[in-house]
Amino acid sequence: INFYGTTEATILSTFYRIEKELQGELSDVFCVGQPISNTAILILNKENKLCKIGEVGSIYIKTPFLTKGYYKNPELTADKFIQNPLTDSTDIIYKTGDYGKYDSQRNTIVTGREDGLVKINGVRIDINTIEQTILKLKEVDMVKCLTYQQDLLSVILVCFYKSAAVDENDIRKHCLEYLSQYEVPSRFIALDEVPINANGKIDPVVLKKIIEDTLAADNNVIEDETAANETEQKLIGIWKEILNV
Repeated sequence: INFYGTTEATILSTFYRIEKELQGELSDVFCVGQPISNTAILILNKENKLCKIGEVGSIYIKTPFLTKGYYKNPELTADKFIQNPLTDSTDIIYKTGDYGKYDSQRNTIVTGREDGLVKINGVRIDINTIEQTILKLKEVDMVKCLTYQQDLLSVILVCFYKSAAVDENDIRKHCLEYLSQYEVPSRFIALDEVPINANGKIDPVVLKKIIEDTLAADNNVIEDETAANETEQKLIGIWKEILNV
């Protein structure tokens, strides 16, 4: 059985019975099924209307099992625990931060995270789409993309991956074939082990520390390069400025 839910809604909100061997790719979205008793999954569009079958929208959980909010964080509570726009009566629902759709049987299909939509240097991209594209490479076991603020003006997209068969060049070539140039990550970092936090999820804090260490090591390499003459020194300075290093 595949379960879906959040801590704020007391963990489990839906279930889906897996009655046959799963087929497909790691990049495929997966069905989380029907809500449990006393619970409803509301997928709302930008007009706060219930989505039609196949229409992608934001996923909300309606249940009496919701928590009261976040401890000493009224702003986040107000953002996540909102009045149900489908009724005038007092009815608080929880915004999961996921987006998804209903299939023809009204099962819920989770298609990604709303926080996967980010803006990099003025261009909006969908990290979920990029990760799913990279996972279409059968030799890639895991992928996680993060944005990193390199300086006040520059944000880069960094791709962590785990694979015993492909390297950065293979993944970059695959990305260039299926993604726009601006969607291709700036950096690719191979992992032997995936850092997991106490909640059993990929730990973004550890990954960002790896990014910092990697960029620092790159800076050291550049600093170690000795210019043979004044012209080379100027060229090194120009490239350091262009690359923000």
